[in-house]
Amino acid sequence: MTLLSSVVLISSVNFATNCIAFWDPSATGNFPFMIQNFLEFAKFPLSLYDRFVQALVTWVLPFAFVSYYPGLVLLGKAGASPWLSYLAPLAGPIAALISAVIWRRGLRRYQGTGH
Repeated sequence: MTLLSSVVLISSVNFATNCIAFWDPSATGNFPFMIQNFLEFAKFPLSLYDRFVQALVTWVLPFAFVSYYPGLVLLGKAGASPWLSYLAPLAGPIAALISAVIWRRGLRRYQGTGH
């Protein structure tokens, strides 16, 4: 279940960040690439980073729910917030809902190439 949720989460975040084209049609694609680089932060224990980065990778760009929090459960480690480990399967559907809202708002701003 966590694996499926992780795929949905990463896809949803990528999709939502690529929706920037609705607001800035001349976007070169650097913003989605920058956001994707935050996935690298989640590959290491969050205790290595300060509170700001921990909050960013957990709540703003929830990549910590892809590997870090599920890894705590699988390895039997007691983290600072063990309940976050069990919320990992919910992170994907929540991210999908948020990306759907961003998509729908972006569609309202869409102007075809002829405008």
